[in-house]
Formats: sequence, structure tokens, C-alpha cells
Amino acid sequence: MKPLAAMTQPEIGAYVQSHLAKVGIEVVLSGGASVSVYSNGEYVSKDLDMVNVNSARRPAITKAMNKIGFAEEGRYLSTLNHASLLNFPPVLLPLALNLSSPSNRSRCPPVPSGSSPRLTV
Repeated sequence: MKPLAAMTQPEIGAYVQSHLAKVGIEVVLSGGASVSVYSNGEYVSKDLDMVNVNSARRPAITKAMNKIGFAEEGRYLSTLNHASLLNFPPVLLPLALNLSSPSNRSRCPPVPSGSSPRLTV
């Protein structure tokens, strides 16, 4: 395995995701780092936001991340050389994921005919 200091953001995201999955914590890369991956590096984020899908408690995440060289620093977890900052924002992703269910989609307002939903940035 590559040292953390030599990993790219996408590699760190994948490494963290697979490590946390081994201890039963499911996370998804989101925020600016996901835009960086999607844009092939045209946009660069200074941190990686990892959404905690199953609402694992922060102490459990911190304990797991300590094992791979990350330490808590305010709202972030960072490596000793501060090259990588990870944030686990409190987001209700399970609610959003449940909208994929046909019974839950009925709770969402319909998109007018002939238009498509747009994300405004």
C-alpha cells in the first residue's frame, strides 16, 4: 500500500471508505472532493467530505480512523502532516436514499412535465 502522504484525494477517499467498511461503517464521498473526481481535477477541494450513510457515532468513526493514521482536529480528522483533512458532516443521507423507493417518492413534489430538475450552484 502507498503511504497516505503519497495518495491522491480519490485514493484517500477509496482507502478510507474500504477501511471503514471493514468495521461496519458505510461512507460516501460527497462535497467538493466528489466534484474534483467528477471534473478530473479541474476543481480542487482542500478536504474530503464523507457522508456517514448509517449514522455511525463520531467516536466510532474517530476510533477507526485513528488506526490508519488520522487524528481528530476540531470537526476534521487529519493525518499527522495535515496533508489530508476529512470531514464527516452530520447529514440525513438515509432519508435521501429512501427516496429511491417508489412508496417514498410519492412524498416528493412532482417535476413539471417537459422540465428536468436542476442543481443551482
